Amino acid sequence: MDNPYVLIGLSVIMHVTWNLLARHVSLKANYLWWGLLSHCVLLGPYVLWQLIQHAQWGSSLAIAAVITALARLSVQV
Repeated sequence: MDNPYVLIGLSVIMHVTWNLLARHVSLKANYLWWGLLSHCVLLGPYVLWQLIQHAQWGSSLAIAAVITALARLSVQV
């Protein structure tokens, strides 16, 4: 499953399915968060593994990751 087109296609299919199902659910069901959680659970481990294996870990990527993490932490505080 190293083909990026397959992964993009899988993401599109998940997104379309979520949109179609979200139209038939009550607003009180918090369907947005359940959809996001399932997307992260299904694709998250694979994406992290691919990032670790195939990213070109240079200083610019490490600096960008640190800045992003710090910015995200400052928003949550």
